[in-house]
Amino acid sequence: MPATCSIKFPSQIFTWDTMIRGYAESEDPAPALHIYQHLRVSSERPDTHTYPFLLKAIAKLMVLREGEKVHCAALKDGLKSLVFVQNALVHFYGACGRAESALQLFEKMPDKNLVGWNSVINGYALNSRPNETLTLYRRMCLEGVKPDGFTLVSLLTACAELGALALGRRAHVYMMKVGLDKNLHAANALMLLYAKCGNIRDAKKVFDGLEEKNGIVDFVDSWVGCKWVW
Repeated sequence: MPATCSIKFPSQIFTWDTMIRGYAESEDPAPALHIYQHLRVSSERPDTHTYPFLLKAIAKLMVLREGEKVHCAALKDGLKSLVFVQNALVHFYGACGRAESALQLFEKMPDKNLVGWNSVINGYALNSRPNETLTLYRRMCLEGVKPDGFTLVSLLTACAELGALALGRRAHVYMMKVGLDKNLHAANALMLLYAKCGNIRDAKKVFDGLEEKNGIVDFVDSWVGCKWVW
């Protein structure tokens, strides 16, 4: 990896973690697994950063068995109780279609921060479980955790599946209030909600209000066949 060539690392495990992270955040995360396998047979041991990076790669690849092995390894290494490892496990299980497993892990977490909430809520949204998504969202709000752009994508996705236009409008008001109406991912989800509910005009208003329109692919691709009448 070019980014690592000129850097003198303070420790060997940091080098391993840097390589795993680099691939986990790339478009081709598969090498992260191979690097981890080499790490396991080396003289070094995974640390607190290894598993979150690795689980991010596995979640992208959606390889459930590999993730379950890593879960067991984190238990053996005594690192599963760390909040960022727990959050990564919740995200992994949700991304791999195991929303209930993600929720079970989340419920055991003593520190339920926004990252954890987003991971478990997104798990249900990804698996087309809109009612559970909304239930968890409401619970999060009742516990005083404020949603961010990631939360709103999951919420609006659930609203679109249910045709819950009124709730989606309330989310839109909140987005404008806190400045998230310019968030591309949240705006994309909002446009899809309006369009799926037959409110093409409001979807177009959201689109026209964006300063940066690059990346709004879902909206155009999904509704290119619609009859646009303004």
